[in-house]
Amino acid sequence: MPMLIEHRVVYDGIQALNYSGSKELLKSPLHYQAYLTKTREDTKALRMGSYVHRLVLEPTAEATTPRFVKAPECDRRTKDGKATFEAFTASIIAGQTIMTEDEWNEGILIANSAKLALKAKNIVLGKTEVMFMTYLGEVQVKCAIDGLGEDDYLYDLKTTEDASPQGFLKSVRNYKYNLQAYFY
Repeated sequence: MPMLIEHRVVYDGIQALNYSGSKELLKSPLHYQAYLTKTREDTKALRMGSYVHRLVLEPTAEATTPRFVKAPECDRRTKDGKATFEAFTASIIAGQTIMTEDEWNEGILIANSAKLALKAKNIVLGKTEVMFMTYLGEVQVKCAIDGLGEDDYLYDLKTTEDASPQGFLKSVRNYKYNLQAYFY
């Protein structure tokens, strides 16, 4: 019987097989063990994907408890710039992600485009960020589904560097999105 998980922090704290881990397990058990213990590298792609995800799927949460903050435009090579940036970093709360102004603005544009695309296709997400844990046989698994549509479909938001048909197909193959669909 699936157990719903209300908060992302709780979900992240549960050690269970998920889609990302299953990709590594398909390579080898050793790859999976490394995945469980490695620290995720902070990349622009990861920041942008998380930021757009939050803006599209959890806009009220971002408005009330900001997880992303825009860094001030300043020259950190100067005394004033260093002081400005130091004051900014001192105000950061644990768990917040710092975005450059360009990332901030680009993320807003991408999120607005995604919202327009959903509206144009008459897709209404009844619930977002649906997380649960269950067992498949004796294996504990967890899933985080981006959206449950009022049309009874599951939706998963993806960001990509290349949204052309060929570019996105390459992403599907590289990141094994088809496995995610089967997993869910």
